[in-house]
Amino acid sequence: MKLNAASVFAAVSTFIVVACVIAGFYLVGPPSLVRAHRLDQERIEALGFVVHAVEAFHERQGVLPDSLNAAYRQSDAAPSQARDPGTGVPYEYRRSGAASYELCARFDAASEPDAPLRWRHGPGRACFAFQVKPSEAPKPATQSVGPS
Repeated sequence: MKLNAASVFAAVSTFIVVACVIAGFYLVGPPSLVRAHRLDQERIEALGFVVHAVEAFHERQGVLPDSLNAAYRQSDAAPSQARDPGTGVPYEYRRSGAASYELCARFDAASEPDAPLRWRHGPGRACFAFQVKPSEAPKPATQSVGPS
């Protein structure tokens, strides 16, 4: 069998491409894992918006909301952020005290090692505990300015 330069080049090129694909899977993971991490990151970002809505409600009302819907009715955030981006299921919210609450979500994979400590989780259901700063009294919705 006679090898010419074109067939050697084709074989070497094929080997390099296959090696790069294998190295990519090794370094980044298979596409399903990459998608799982991307969805989990979207979940963490959405939970951050939920925290903002709950704490804004608490700041205005002086109490924690009864539900996420109550928090979102008074928020500028979109209610869709209170739902899992992959399944559409609402995040779990539970008051655990007068100034504390938990948010729970389901994750597809364990968090990355460099994830912020507050948001580290394993695969499956994970809950995060939060504490709001005590407020003296609810803030008025509007203030009138001018002579009375």
